[in-house]
Amino acid sequence: MSPTHPLTATAERAHGAETPAGVRSEAGALRTALVDVSLRDGGRDRCATAVARALGDRGVTVLGLPDLLADAVRATAVRRVLIEQVLATAALAPAVARRAARILAHLDPAAAARALEDGLPARDWDPTRAASPRTRFLLEPMPAARSLRSTAIVVGDAVLPALPPAAMPEARRAVAIVSLLGRVHPALASLRSLRYAADPGLRRSAAQVSGDDVLLAADGSLLVGIGFRTTAHGARQLARTVLDAGLVRHVVVAALPKGARVDRLDRLIGLVGTGLAAVHPSAFDDDVTTWTLEADPRDDGALASGAPQPLRDVLERLTHGARLLELPPDAAPAEYLPVRPGVVLASAPEGVRATALLERAGVEVVPVPDAAGPAGGLRRLVQPVQRDALPTG
Repeated sequence: MSPTHPLTATAERAHGAETPAGVRSEAGALRTALVDVSLRDGGRDRCATAVARALGDRGVTVLGLPDLLADAVRATAVRRVLIEQVLATAALAPAVARRAARILAHLDPAAAARALEDGLPARDWDPTRAASPRTRFLLEPMPAARSLRSTAIVVGDAVLPALPPAAMPEARRAVAIVSLLGRVHPALASLRSLRYAADPGLRRSAAQVSGDDVLLAADGSLLVGIGFRTTAHGARQLARTVLDAGLVRHVVVAALPKGARVDRLDRLIGLVGTGLAAVHPSAFDDDVTTWTLEADPRDDGALASGAPQPLRDVLERLTHGARLLELPPDAAPAEYLPVRPGVVLASAPEGVRATALLERAGVEVVPVPDAAGPAGGLRRLVQPVQRDALPTG
């Protein structure tokens, strides 16, 4: 990349010598974050724009995904690979895919970046197709207020792409975009891109992992929830990879409870500061079972699994003895994003009981009114790129 690359200075500030690059906790000081909003041209989504502004006000360096994307597609080779990967996830008819590829290849960088996310309306590029409601787009737009957190798993200075199912093309497109940016853009260059370790005992097609279901526990382990978005095969693939790379000591896999309110791990538990974790009441249910996976010392590359235990029995260890603050059943930890220990941004409306509980526990809650109501909570809109470890002592 050229030294005059538009975000090189931002990258240097974000990954300076004071704080090693990478994510080392869930609630330490957040230094750099990726948000799906253009800092140059403004955001198309009110929620993401509000979150980016609130993060900036708290001293967080915000990287705009559309801006990084526009930078990357200036390079012809990068644009070609990105177009191929995006169109592969869209499952278009061959003729439509070829037409879309030609259009994307000749747009200016900013327009190409917008089209990769916002789609290609048929009325602009192929009026003969625009007449049918079923073919309004050559390339469908991605949904607004989608989860960036779900697209990748950042552990220490390493990053792994999420593994969404084939039936979720928008999620697969988002993963393809974020994954490629992680490999080519200088603002993300301090993170090591990892490949999943091969495991002959697993069916790769059954391996699904969402970043919303992964939490860096305070004891140095990784907590992974299996449910609708993350499968047991995916959790095992992730565990084997991070253990082989020496990123964590062990991986705790939890079977998420049934129910729409707790269908992701970030709705079940969230660290909000040093010595404090917010927990949904379902985390204490008898049927929320966990297994601890470790590298098997007797068989190189294999995993050893401990006996199943209820999540409530391992929460103290996972949170390093933190106080467990039980939230009301209609609240979720995903609505609160720590920006530093004891300070959180909140998409929950002011005055709700969960916010009052956090404030009584000594947490400074900063409401972000325009972020209220994004699908699944404010935490999903932000992909941490650089976050400190929690202070000890």
